[in-house]
Order: sequence, then structure tokens, then C-alpha cells
Amino acid sequence: MAAPITAEQRKSINVVKIYEKPKEEFVNKLFEEKQAINDAKRDKEIERRNEWNQKNEVLKETLKEYYVPLPLDKQNSFDVPVVKGIYVTGNTAGTPKYFNHLIDFLDRSELNAMVIDVKDDNGLMTYKSNIEIVESAEADRYCTHARH
Repeated sequence: MAAPITAEQRKSINVVKIYEKPKEEFVNKLFEEKQAINDAKRDKEIERRNEWNQKNEVLKETLKEYYVPLPLDKQNSFDVPVVKGIYVTGNTAGTPKYFNHLIDFLDRSELNAMVIDVKDDNGLMTYKSNIEIVESAEADRYCTHARH
């Protein structure tokens, strides 16, 4: 009569059963899994490009002569920068004394961005503009500063 199998022997038997499959079958299974992953990545990329094309077509129809194509995102192609900034009205930025103070403040702090709002609450420019569409819409009509 054979001695009973110990727990340690049972573990080794299970391990042997796992690796008893022929090597070719194991390699084929790995290849199929990798192919499925690659197919899923390809399908996702195709879907992303189709969405990008649809967005661009809508923009092209809406914006007409002002249309500029969207750049195709390359996900994870760069590190997202850390941006710390301040918001400044156009009038503040247009006053040299205040603007120079803000530049000095940026240089002395960890701030690295400044958002300058060039339109007022009514959507009118806070400076006299040379931009054709601004001039044609007279969106700078209340500005007293001379054109540059």
C-alpha cells in the first residue's frame, strides 16, 4: 500500500499539470492574447481618429474661413506641464506701472503663466485692435488708446 500524498507533494503535482501542456499550445495561446490586445488598441485608435475627423468636419462647416484643423492628440506623448498663473484684466495689463509690477511678481514667485483678458464684460476689446474682424465689428469702439 502506497503512503498518502503530502500537501507538499500535491502542490508539486498541480504545478506539473500546469506545465504539461505542449509548448506550442502555450506559445499559441500567448500569441492569440497579444494579438487580441493589439487589435483592441488598433480599434481604439481608429475610433479616436474617426471622432477627431467628425469634430473637424463640424468645425469646418461652422467656422468656414476661420477654420483651423485640430491637432490629432497623441495620448501620453508628453508630460502635462504644471501651470500656476494669475488672471489679469486688459486694463491692468495695459497700465505699464501695474503690468511691470506683475512681471516682477511672476519672476519672484513659482507662478509661470498670466492670463490677460482682452475683452470686457460686454465682449468688447479693452484695447484698440488692428485685427480686421475686430475693426469691422467695431468691437474696440470704446477704446481711447491709439492703434499700434
